Amino acid sequence: MRICSPQLGLSPQSILGGEIYDRQILKYFALSGVEVEVLLPFTKSFESIPNLHITKIPIPFVIPPHLYNFLVLPQLLDVYNKKAFDILRIHSPTFLGITAKIFKKIYPQVPIIANYHWLGEGGAIGNWLEPKIISAFDAVICDSQKTKKDIENKYSSFSGKVYAVHNGVDEVLRPQPKSKILIKKLRIPKKATILLFMGLFIRRKNPTSLLSIMAKLLINNRNIHLLLCGNGAQKAELEYQIKMNNLQEYVKIIDPVYGEAKNDLFNIANIFVHPALNEGFSLSVIEAMACGLPILITRGFSAQEAITHGINGYLCSSENEWLKYLNLLINNQSLVRNIRHANLAKVKKQFRWNISGKKHLASFMSTLSNKKIERNHRSCISI
Repeated sequence: MRICSPQLGLSPQSILGGEIYDRQILKYFALSGVEVEVLLPFTKSFESIPNLHITKIPIPFVIPPHLYNFLVLPQLLDVYNKKAFDILRIHSPTFLGITAKIFKKIYPQVPIIANYHWLGEGGAIGNWLEPKIISAFDAVICDSQKTKKDIENKYSSFSGKVYAVHNGVDEVLRPQPKSKILIKKLRIPKKATILLFMGLFIRRKNPTSLLSIMAKLLINNRNIHLLLCGNGAQKAELEYQIKMNNLQEYVKIIDPVYGEAKNDLFNIANIFVHPALNEGFSLSVIEAMACGLPILITRGFSAQEAITHGINGYLCSSENEWLKYLNLLINNQSLVRNIRHANLAKVKKQFRWNISGKKHLASFMSTLSNKKIERNHRSCISI
């Protein structure tokens, strides 16, 4: 099987969940013997992997990324004409849906598989575009049962064509002793309880809400620290609010980290907090689970499929619930140990990239088989 996957990025150092997801899945495909052709802006870095072939596009990173629809199409057609591929894989309908629609008109025999992290992820432009381009897809893969249900409810014609496959965790993320060097570098007291947020500083991930929660926790316990690891549009706002609320001693902003450095950071933390308002099946949640951390997240978005309330973490609907469950974890080490064991077992059983990759590959094979059956059926009718 040969697939083609146009990408905006595939960097081993990316902090973007979608880019990490794509890199891991395409890497699994390539190492499984699938020929993977990736189209990539020429400024983007990538990891050299057998069977993964990079075609550099003579454009830099695209702003706004929706323009990629028009810039990648000539290159995509050229790649297909030089050596046909069996499946076209679309990372995001918003960034590549128009390209997929046009490609389908020219080569209707080639199945197209789109990836959705959540319905409506493209914002206003995506919501306007989606109904116009979704008919080009032969199948959809999403990372949660919630998104699968949302798609099938909105587009009944896709029933049976939507596959829910949870994300995985890199094997480098695992429990280890706390790094004394890192704790000293961050100037955190040795016995402090450390809360960790990791992700983009953007409104839908809602990191600013943690500052209000911290201010209230500190009223009765001055031995709590919050680490905000990431970057993004809200960084300046976070810095301002930290200063205005005199939280500089207790809240620190850290640049994104990768590989072993990320593992070090997870392992000095005591509790992982993720107050997102809307997103897909967050990688950082299951990465924290892989290091044995208790998880607190907002109730209602896809990552709650990884959490059994009260068993391996807590789902929160209000600030009062955040405060209630944080205080419970801070003051009950026996509970924390039980959650640690539950999370390590859950990740091993459900959330590894080889498990996710195997399910992705099965979905691709099924889609390809269904497309061949459909073509044969049409041939019989025409005869």
